[in-house]
Amino acid sequence: VQKLFSLMRSHGFIFALMSLALGDCPEKIFMRLMSESSVLPMFSSRSLMVSCRIFKSFSHLEFIFVHGVRLCSSFIALHAAVQVSQQCLLNRLSFSHFMFLPPLSKINWP
Repeated sequence: VQKLFSLMRSHGFIFALMSLALGDCPEKIFMRLMSESSVLPMFSSRSLMVSCRIFKSFSHLEFIFVHGVRLCSSFIALHAAVQVSQQCLLNRLSFSHFMFLPPLSKINWP
């Protein structure tokens, strides 16, 4: 349990995005994580609010986590694919498909 809590604390932004996708109170989660000063201090509260609004319009949010240890250095890779709802596609024709990170197969690990 302690290891899971440590993982959640060190990667709180990712868990907040998952919470956001499930409809939990993302603004409060983001603000709590920002106050701990260990998670993405570069975001302002206004940009977080905008991000929350954008993510709420997505119909499908898929997270694939890879966690492992490689030659005494741990790594966690995230591949997130987001598909936009049909309504959002009709409202904004430029929206099609977002990839936050390149596919895991294209990442060169040291």
